[in-house]
Amino acid sequence: MCKAIFLDMDGTLLNSKKEISNKTKEILLKIYRSGIEIILISGRSNKSIEYIVKNRINNEHMLVRYIISTDGIMIKDLQENKVIYQSDMKKEIVEKLVSKSKQFDTAFYLITENNMYKDDRLNQYQNEIDAWYVNGEFYGINDNLKKVDFNKLNLDKEKVNRILFFSKDYESLKRINDEIKHDKNIKTLFRKDYHDYQLLLVSNEYLKAMGVI
Repeated sequence: MCKAIFLDMDGTLLNSKKEISNKTKEILLKIYRSGIEIILISGRSNKSIEYIVKNRINNEHMLVRYIISTDGIMIKDLQENKVIYQSDMKKEIVEKLVSKSKQFDTAFYLITENNMYKDDRLNQYQNEIDAWYVNGEFYGINDNLKKVDFNKLNLDKEKVNRILFFSKDYESLKRINDEIKHDKNIKTLFRKDYHDYQLLLVSNEYLKAMGVI
């Protein structure tokens, strides 16, 4: 007997407009009423998934209780509002990457369980990325985007799940990627998007499949 179903989000649960259709909601309700646990798993951040569950699914009766975010890096029980597992990046690695962002002047984010941090440097490209990324990843939850001086950020209190670099300069991100891609503690994804280059970094301990296991 099936006890749980794991659903990816972008391109699966969400349509091309990043919405959940009424038909899909009906199917989710039928699954829930049959006693099968619905678990969402995505490369999205925890806060992004929580927002979608609350505002796109109507989770008043805990249709979705468990979510697995950032490709398996965090597992959270929404009913208990409790993190079951979290594989964060080591403090020394985060500090090293922050210095790389300053060195190459890239747009840069640190993503934790509930917040997204950006450097307080004045960078026009950072402002452009904010408009795109916050609306796409955080659905306009601007209260969760914090401008900080990374030299003063207390990483002992914030567990960093994901780091993102954005740049229109291919060579800058390639050099950063080349310098860190052999670090066994980090998993990197270097890609070209529709208007820039992106470098995604997470802990190398977990993947989506491991989060399911």
